[in-house]
Amino acid sequence: MPTAPPTPPRRRALRNFVSCLVLVAAALPPAGARADQPDPAAAPPSPIDLRSRWTQGQTARFAFTTQLRRRMEITLGDRRREQSTDTDLEGEVTWVVQQVNVDGGARGTMTLDWMSATTRAGDNVTVVDSRRTVSKDGKAMHQIFRAMAKVPVEVDMAPDGRVKRATGLDAMHAQVQDPGLIPDALDFQESASGLAQFAAAPPPLAVGEAWDAAFRWNHELGKMDEDWRFRLESVETVAGVPLATITGTAQSRLEVAPEQTEVPEGTPPLRIKLEEREAEMRVLMDLGRGEAVGRYSRVKERVVAEMKLPAGVFRRVMHETVTSDLIRLNP
Repeated sequence: MPTAPPTPPRRRALRNFVSCLVLVAAALPPAGARADQPDPAAAPPSPIDLRSRWTQGQTARFAFTTQLRRRMEITLGDRRREQSTDTDLEGEVTWVVQQVNVDGGARGTMTLDWMSATTRAGDNVTVVDSRRTVSKDGKAMHQIFRAMAKVPVEVDMAPDGRVKRATGLDAMHAQVQDPGLIPDALDFQESASGLAQFAAAPPPLAVGEAWDAAFRWNHELGKMDEDWRFRLESVETVAGVPLATITGTAQSRLEVAPEQTEVPEGTPPLRIKLEEREAEMRVLMDLGRGEAVGRYSRVKERVVAEMKLPAGVFRRVMHETVTSDLIRLNP
């Protein structure tokens, strides 16, 4: 089979893989949580304020799991090849509020306590764990995980919970040979947006009301614009804790970076298109603390790259599904 259309170099592909893994924005209530019956009479009256109520020193720990399923189909004429990779990720993150601003915004730190990944590609299985001092498998990935663990990332948040900036990555960069393999500031902004607070929280609203919010994040092929529609589904009091359930779905647009379609002179043009993308999430908020108790998210996408060659149309289809769960471990 002729050489495939250009793909991101190994350096960028590895960095993008790590970025995808570190994005833990999603979750469900913890397994084994108390099964007390909701008390509708004790539910907070409308309107409901989903904005965070930060206090200096407020601390929360979260456990996350992410399943990344990738399948690539390559065809040229009547010839076809397929390969798949499955990655299971887990870890824990600590969130601490360092400063509360007069306007309701805050500055906090997000620290990856530990992270492990198990990757299966065919008969090959690779396990990488930041808690291990050495790793026989995936040495480059292990170095990145070790560099990211235990390093606080400073996060500045607006009053509505949007993350304005993430800083403090220099300490990670100093521990690896190639700093470009570390996820960038925008990746960490995305991670923080799916942690303790609800990003882009609306003004107080009633159960059943909806609102819109737009985000722009990194994608391995460029930038992904997401237009979310959120809805406050319910408010219940369980074991004395007022809990709000929020659901969301998104319409997405992929902006392909120019370098992704660059080809050698004389080569037919390469076209890349996002053919399908489904994004959904469910968030359970503790209204007393203005903090997430659990999150769940699922993103399913199909990206197609095509090049017309003399031997026929070269077509590469990448199917990817990412499912994530996040649960608060305390209080």
